[in-house]
Amino acid sequence: MAVDATVSLNQLDGSVECSCGHFNWHGYLCRHVFCVFGIHGINTIPHNCILNHWRKNVLPEHLREKRHHYGSCIEETEIIASEILSTVEESITIIRSNPGKLSELLLKVKGLKRDLEADVPVPNAHQNKDALY
Repeated sequence: MAVDATVSLNQLDGSVECSCGHFNWHGYLCRHVFCVFGIHGINTIPHNCILNHWRKNVLPEHLREKRHHYGSCIEETEIIASEILSTVEESITIIRSNPGKLSELLLKVKGLKRDLEADVPVPNAHQNKDALY
């Protein structure tokens, strides 16, 4: 038994509504929507018709890093490093539209990096048992 459905296309944003409600209920487009796309010459599925959980990289890249895979057994240093990264990202978001503040933050971070690199002692070759002589 065939089900009749009415489909409407919003030309402005490419969104499609179908009275069968398949997209709303199941999260993927029904045959009615594909027919409307064909009638209107739409060859690619609009982004608003693809739910995030169907996309390849749903999580931001930093959340796919190793330190986010272990949950509560993360070492204290990894927890602190993650908090530093989050704080810096939040700061960038806050001042993103202010080039002066962004430049100021960049200079501070580069200065901090130089200071930290200066504090790390360079090992002598004779201290390394695997060093080639």
